[in-house]
Amino acid sequence: MALVDPHPALKVSVPMNPMVDGWIGDDWFHNGAFRQQGMAYIYEQEATRTNEARWWTSHFDEYDTFMQAGSAGELGRRRGLEQVGFWRKILEHPAYDAFWRDQAVDRVLAARPLTVPVMLVHGLWDQEDIYGAIAVYDAIEPKDTANDKVFLVMGP
Repeated sequence: MALVDPHPALKVSVPMNPMVDGWIGDDWFHNGAFRQQGMAYIYEQEATRTNEARWWTSHFDEYDTFMQAGSAGELGRRRGLEQVGFWRKILEHPAYDAFWRDQAVDRVLAARPLTVPVMLVHGLWDQEDIYGAIAVYDAIEPKDTANDKVFLVMGP
C-alpha cells in the first residue's frame, strides 16, 4: 500500500508476499474458491476489539467440523460470524464484483505512476499469499521503461 501515492520520504519499497487481491489469489479466496480455514482467523481478528475471542473446535479434525456444518455459511452462522463485519462482506460478495476489484492493489498500482524502485519478494511456500508478488510485478513492470526500478525475487 505504501506504493499507492507514496510519501516523498519513501525511497524504495520491498513488499514480501504482498496480499493484493483477496478474491483472486490471496488469503480469502483462490480464484473464487473460499478458503474455509480462514474463518478462524476472521473470527479471532474481528470478533472482539481486543482479539481475545478464540475459535473453538468441536471435532478432532477440522475437516469433520466443516462436514458436520454442511457449508461455510452454516458454520459461520453457528459460530456467530454474522456479527463480524468482514464476514458479512464475504457473504454479500461471493463473486468477483466491484467490492473485490476496487481494492485489488495490483489494479490500483497499474493505474498510478511508479515513482520508487521496487523489489518484490515472493516465497514459494506461502500458502495464503501466492498471487500478490507476481500480480504486482505484472502490473508495474511495464512502467519500468529504463529497466532499473522493478525486480522480482522468488524462492523458498
